[in-house]
Amino acid sequence: MRGVAGVWAGALLIGLGAWSGQAQELSGTEGLRLLQQEALPRWREYEQQADRWVGTAIYQNEVKQANGKQNRSRSRYVVRQSAAGGVFEHYLEDYEPWEEAGRGDFAYGVNSRYAFWLEKSLSGTKGGGGWQLRMIDEGGEGRSFRGSESDFSVWKTIRWMKYRGIDVLGKTLPELLEYQPFRVVGMRRVSREGGELWVVDFECPHAVDKPPPYFVQGGTMMLDSTGYWTLMEGRFRTQDIIGTGITEIRIEYKVDNGVPIPVRYYHTSSFSDGGESRMEYTYDWSVPARPLPESEFTLSHYGLPEPVGVVPPRRTPVYVWLLVAAGVLLTLAVVFRWLARRLRRGPSEG
Repeated sequence: MRGVAGVWAGALLIGLGAWSGQAQELSGTEGLRLLQQEALPRWREYEQQADRWVGTAIYQNEVKQANGKQNRSRSRYVVRQSAAGGVFEHYLEDYEPWEEAGRGDFAYGVNSRYAFWLEKSLSGTKGGGGWQLRMIDEGGEGRSFRGSESDFSVWKTIRWMKYRGIDVLGKTLPELLEYQPFRVVGMRRVSREGGELWVVDFECPHAVDKPPPYFVQGGTMMLDSTGYWTLMEGRFRTQDIIGTGITEIRIEYKVDNGVPIPVRYYHTSSFSDGGESRMEYTYDWSVPARPLPESEFTLSHYGLPEPVGVVPPRRTPVYVWLLVAAGVLLTLAVVFRWLARRLRRGPSEG
């Protein structure tokens, strides 16, 4: 674990050293103005692009606790979404030691009438049972699923998975820019592989014992200004109620129609109590060819009964579409027949 973190830290420092000779530097005030005027509109556009994505993510995690205990896990996430609703699913595929695995598979969903939270208990063995309804929020987005002090919702969870390109350990770059303790210390422009990056040094001192929690106290991040000012790498100082730490991230992208879409996300942390962790996400995002129906985001989709008084959405029967098509064709035939008669009558009247 230390070896991986060391390699990343070394690469980060080497990169900074290699770029420093060709850097264009801005003061903190100048840098903040640049982010507000140029980066912020692009981040907003990027959010709109990311909102359209659906697909899967593979999450792998290795943790070494301060007492020397270690565990690792592998999970698969699935995101399905359209204007009709959305679903965020989690499947725990591996956990070592397995007998200590906590909550198993779960799914959050929302549609135009209710939100739901499903779980599968692992019961100490892989596979578990069927889906069980844990909570339902009729007419809402599931904000009550994790307590009244949380701003959790199904939509926020889905966006959390898709906003990696503009996420700084829990706050998106637009949110961080508007966060009162945040201030830019300085910025410098550098070039790498033909692209233009801005290295941003910032401070964000704040108490961490009040909700909602945010642990980043400052650090350095590298933004790609040639596209959507997305986050490429970062090194951040963190603090929680237990101690302090250092977290480093690195993101790899593919470009689709000019939009950088994350394909791999690396995250390593080391803590003052001796604990360490390493996380890696692999993404497969795409824009769906057609919108999904609301039936994809209901309890009945998972084999469970709908809430009392709620009629599950039904797809329009095929025969209805055939009747509509026949009516359209008949109308067109009448119109074309009328036009033909009028055209024949026109010359004779002339």
